[in-house]
Amino acid sequence: MPGGFLGVDIFFVISGFVITASLFRKNNKNFFEFITKFYERRIKRLIPPLLAFVLLTTIITSLFIIEPTVSLRTGISSLFGMSNIYLLHSSTDYFAEASELNVFMHTWSLSVEEQFYFFFPFITWMTGFPSEKGKGLNKLFITLILLSTASIIAFIFLYERNASYAYFLMPTRFWEISLGVMLFIGMKKNLFILKIAKKIPPLALFSLIVCLMFLPQINTVLSIITVTSLSVLLINNLEEKTFLLKILSQKNIVYLGKMSYSLYLWHWGILSISRWTIGIHWWSISFQLLIIFFIAFISYEYLEKPLRYKDWSLKKLSTIPIGISSLIFSSFFVFVFSKPLLGRFYLGSNRAENNSLKTVFKRNGIDFDFCSRFNKKLTKANIFKKCISINSQEERTFFFLGDSHNQSFWKGAEYIANETKSNLFYLSTGTLFPSVKEEKEIYIKMSELTKQIEEEIILKSKSGDVVFILVRMPFRFLDQWYEIHKRNGLDDWLTSLDDFAKRILMKNVKVVISTPTPEFPIARLKQCKTQNSEWFNQLSKKDCFYPKSFFSNGGVYTKIINALENISNRNKNLYLFDALDAMCQNSICKYQEQNEPLYSDDDHISYYSARYIIAPKMLKFLKNNVDNL
Repeated sequence: MPGGFLGVDIFFVISGFVITASLFRKNNKNFFEFITKFYERRIKRLIPPLLAFVLLTTIITSLFIIEPTVSLRTGISSLFGMSNIYLLHSSTDYFAEASELNVFMHTWSLSVEEQFYFFFPFITWMTGFPSEKGKGLNKLFITLILLSTASIIAFIFLYERNASYAYFLMPTRFWEISLGVMLFIGMKKNLFILKIAKKIPPLALFSLIVCLMFLPQINTVLSIITVTSLSVLLINNLEEKTFLLKILSQKNIVYLGKMSYSLYLWHWGILSISRWTIGIHWWSISFQLLIIFFIAFISYEYLEKPLRYKDWSLKKLSTIPIGISSLIFSSFFVFVFSKPLLGRFYLGSNRAENNSLKTVFKRNGIDFDFCSRFNKKLTKANIFKKCISINSQEERTFFFLGDSHNQSFWKGAEYIANETKSNLFYLSTGTLFPSVKEEKEIYIKMSELTKQIEEEIILKSKSGDVVFILVRMPFRFLDQWYEIHKRNGLDDWLTSLDDFAKRILMKNVKVVISTPTPEFPIARLKQCKTQNSEWFNQLSKKDCFYPKSFFSNGGVYTKIINALENISNRNKNLYLFDALDAMCQNSICKYQEQNEPLYSDDDHISYYSARYIIAPKMLKFLKNNVDNL
């Protein structure tokens, strides 16, 4: 369902309500007793099912996933309540399709709750909530109002600027769990506003929540705030006489509620592993749901329930060190599978992708490894020594520049240079060429270096040279179809491009811009034929293709292509090569051609495509459109 992610927000509210109800019933003599008892209960409640899930899923993951490192690192961080931080710093977008492949992706919400649990007992004790219920309720309520106000403001403000930070961090999610806490306090104090709210039928609130989950999500922030508010009202309005509570109080539904933690842990892992293997189909979903419920049942009945209510040792206060020790041991177990034993248990053929990198350029004097990515060793001086192949000082030079899309074209660049007996300069810094102003530190450094390269090319180039620019424009400039919403820098880049073309025109140098090639988001899920095909994943493979019209003639690339055509018309030395047309034969853009992959991932063309599809057509284009070839 489109709004399925909103289930997390509902459980945040429930979690806050339940944990406060639990604390309210406890009578602790001093802070030490209060804090140790709290953490003991949390360890008994959370750790045993989590350990079983992480350890077993690690083994299964190692059997069926050829590159499980990201998943396993997420699993390790989840053991210590830090998977949200790891996912954030690994530049993970929760809404990206590729996130469905991380078997531990969902543990980010558990980490948010655990981080809340770490601070919450200190807040409750300092406000006097455990020892003086009356005054303590008021102090805690006021404190949470202040903290929650700051939290929701930060969430709204940050979401527009960096959605991942707003989505994954505990401080920006604090207000949701806190609402559950404040609801419990408000109900205990019989707040007038909650009495008024009881007039809204619970069934109507429940129906609105369900509708929100099934409706397309236009505004994520508004949806989260709305579903969280509705959840607060629904919990407040559920009373014994209401029809909805009678339904929810049915024996089987209550049992599912008790199993909810085990269901939460196992559902995503099983569905994610299914995506890596047989896939998820109409005919398989019932079988997969059965597995989820069966394993969750075993987890609840034989791990969660017995260990939650039993003493783990005869010694007092031993639960906390036992819990911490088991987490450390388990993290070491997962680490062994992610490093020393990586790939040892994989049941597939363990073969490399068809597009393995080889430093073919070294025979021509170009160090491909050095020139194909940004690193601290790159300087203007050594780039023009290591990244150029000189056939003859008298011959023209072809400069190939750009990001990783230029990198994936290196076989094509070599072919074109060899066929025309031209000198070849090849560099991929991972950023735009010509350079534009960047915000992130790593991109700032690349942009500064790229600016130096621009100036050096303008200085060293001679009449007849050609500059080729290949960059991933859709990812950088579009605000639709892509998971990172930080676009609309197209005008700045076009300004830089226009300036570069005009300056290099004085040297009689041509500039060739390659239009964007097709991209296949579904390939992030490894579901296209020729992608890591193994005996156990054949049923999940698809023929991936789009009609060319999906990209051009009103399609998703129209804005970029129109802008490039306009700037090409304004600069007589700037040419536009239609790479989209080259990759889409008979107006169909395919991911594979028979058994040959045309792409190495979801957006980079394969070296087969570079050498045998685009390069010959680009060479023909040069001969027909660019002088002196």
